[in-house]
Amino acid sequence: MKILLLLVLSALLSLPARSQGATEYAKRMEETGAAMQAQKYCDATALFERAFAPDSAQASPFELFAAALSAAPVPH
Repeated sequence: MKILLLLVLSALLSLPARSQGATEYAKRMEETGAAMQAQKYCDATALFERAFAPDSAQASPFELFAAALSAAPVPH
């Protein structure tokens, strides 16, 4: 599972941002990756929400998959 998570995160960090400022988007994706590695899934989910908020079409399938992984263990 950790290998899959690391592969997904590395794919996320290698993808360019489209409509947000590239540096802001990359920073949020790095913070999200760190939160997921620390198993802080609630924090990661909030970071994904902020990264995707301005333009939901910007999220790639890899990013949506990682967001779903981080949201799964969050109590609702």
